[in-house]
Amino acid sequence: MGGKEKFSFVFIPCDASEPIEQWSQKLSKGQEVECLIDRLKEHYMRTAQPDARAKQRQREALLSHLPQDVQEKLDEKYLEQAASIMMVETVSLLSHTPENGYVAVSMYIDDKSTLKGLPLNERASGICACCGHPAEG
Repeated sequence: MGGKEKFSFVFIPCDASEPIEQWSQKLSKGQEVECLIDRLKEHYMRTAQPDARAKQRQREALLSHLPQDVQEKLDEKYLEQAASIMMVETVSLLSHTPENGYVAVSMYIDDKSTLKGLPLNERASGICACCGHPAEG
């Protein structure tokens, strides 16, 4: 970490009328990656609460991965808890290799954005495409 107590990262809002911002994050020793992911989870939970249709899509998506006999026995309370778990998907845009001085660049996205009915983040998707990771959906 080189004695740094915080780091900066770029936030790209889905709404193209909102400016791209530079945010700072305090480092937690031994939790260098987790501190960023936890901050993003909090942000996604706060800013993109799913509506009733989105919740139903999340429920259906979860059920689609389960065998029918398990679906029939599944307690609704547990299904709701599973749907509410917030995850952050990591997309590696540049791997840390000797050729690039062991610098890595990653993009972190809300893994349920499609299920929540959020629009495609065109700016972030464009960056991914330039790095060889075209957007899905």
